[in-house]
Amino acid sequence: MNPLCKTAKTLDTVFQIAKILLLIACIASAVAAIFAGALLLLGPDLENFGFVEQVLELGAVRLSIAPEFELPVENVLCHGLTSLGLLSVVSVFGLLAVKYIRNILTPMTEGEPFRSVVARNLKKLAWLSIVYTAVRFFLDGLESFLFGHFFGDTVAKLIEGSGITHISYDIESDMSFLLVAGVLFLLSYVFRYAEELQKLSDETL
Repeated sequence: MNPLCKTAKTLDTVFQIAKILLLIACIASAVAAIFAGALLLLGPDLENFGFVEQVLELGAVRLSIAPEFELPVENVLCHGLTSLGLLSVVSVFGLLAVKYIRNILTPMTEGEPFRSVVARNLKKLAWLSIVYTAVRFFLDGLESFLFGHFFGDTVAKLIEGSGITHISYDIESDMSFLLVAGVLFLLSYVFRYAEELQKLSDETL
């Protein structure tokens, strides 16, 4: 077995495991979202649910809230639904990416890296990166807005008298996937050119 086939098969196994993990994350987030949504729709006495942790997360900072600043449980559940929705979207994009990558690896496991399917799936990955960047930017903005909507008053009370005069919620999203998309488009053109050269070589022989 040549090094290309061996490496491709190893990577294919890794991405098969990644597919399983992403499926688990997608299913788990969907089940959790249904449970949280059911609590909100059925309208029981949510204050009796002691499992709702009174914690605010500001990036890497976790703030435990004192009883007098108790967070409304409905707001915690609504914000949790937003986070679960974001996780589900990321998982779906991850599953699509894994699918395209495994499509690229399949001919390589057979020692034929210049099949048309490789360039085609590289281009699909590039477009997926662009769509993911746009969707993630929108969802990050929505999450930031909803955080301010649900917890803005609580945060204001927490910092009252601390010397902080203004609170703002900025949108921060990873744009590096646009660079990844550019590289993938370039690779798709390289593999398409190599495919044409391979065809010419085969015809000459």
